[in-house]
Amino acid sequence: MEYSIMTLLQGLAEVLSSLNYPIYISKRQQEVDTPCFFLTLILGTSHKELGATYFNELSFDIVFLQDPNIINATEGIIQVIEFLDENLELIPYRYDAEKDPTLVHTYDRMHQIQDFDLHYHVTFKNRVYIADDDPLMTSLEVNYEIKVKGQ
Repeated sequence: MEYSIMTLLQGLAEVLSSLNYPIYISKRQQEVDTPCFFLTLILGTSHKELGATYFNELSFDIVFLQDPNIINATEGIIQVIEFLDENLELIPYRYDAEKDPTLVHTYDRMHQIQDFDLHYHVTFKNRVYIADDDPLMTSLEVNYEIKVKGQ
């Protein structure tokens, strides 16, 4: 399985798509249809472990935007929070379009409201194996002589 940040984002978008709101992965300056979601990578760390194994921790911010002067804006935010709490425990990770997705756990889920925009944070903690395609040494050629005593 090939590990990819974009594949994690696509898995998040797949879960969010059942709410039928537009989902944006890259930032946009204009032409945004609200209500909508923005998916952003906010923090990532990678630590080498034993051999070619790495422990990756990636945090994403799922931002839910509504019209600024909407009536009952809090109700819409609460409905989205409840949906995310119920549906974001496992994310489909599709590394091969022909196979069933692998389910990836989310951790440390939390939400925060700023200026009536919902920020919902999720973290992925994964161990990945990165094969070394270029080994340090493939062969060793040694030229040597045997010295005989007295020669």
